Amino acid sequence: RVFDPVAGGEALVVLVGHTDQVYALTAFEDPATGEPRLVSGSEDNTARVWNPAANGAAIEAEPEGHSDDVGALVTFVEPATGVLRVATGSNDIRVWDTETGDVLLVIKEGASALAFFTDPATG
Repeated sequence: RVFDPVAGGEALVVLVGHTDQVYALTAFEDPATGEPRLVSGSEDNTARVWNPAANGAAIEAEPEGHSDDVGALVTFVEPATGVLRVATGSNDIRVWDTETGDVLLVIKEGASALAFFTDPATG
């Protein structure tokens, strides 16, 4: 659920789709449309992209392959292309395309927290 703390905690949107607890959630602006999006990671071993402006409808971007809880998320714009990417972590780290759900990179290292920064030396 997405709550409005200013209006007394009323639920604005109910996100329906995960079959277990959500462990990670982050918000970002879709660079193509400027609209808000959410990405969630769950104990059901999935990550999903949501459109809160469309009453929480899930967008067709659910990367496959996680074998454990998705408990870490980070969004970033790929410096070379300007394309938005998401990295999710569980028993491995997966970088994926937010529009298609295609997995672009798998790092065989578990993660419970993720961050992104641009290296000033390499851009």
